[in-house]
Amino acid sequence: MVNIGNFKPIQLLDFVGAIEDEIGAKTVKNLLPKQAGDVIKTWEDNTLLENLTGYIPSTNVRGQC
Repeated sequence: MVNIGNFKPIQLLDFVGAIEDEIGAKTVKNLLPKQAGDVIKTWEDNTLLENLTGYIPSTNVRGQC
């Protein structure tokens, strides 16, 4: 498995907003307090992808470079 991303963590609601914009509809959100096991920050590491292919992704969540 190869993790693909762009080394730039984003807020979950920003990601949801990008999906909403693409589908042209708003989602129903049920925001809850932080749950056990929730991760505060996470981001991918393209090292394996780069080592295998030489490719380094640069597209952001809204599809812009």
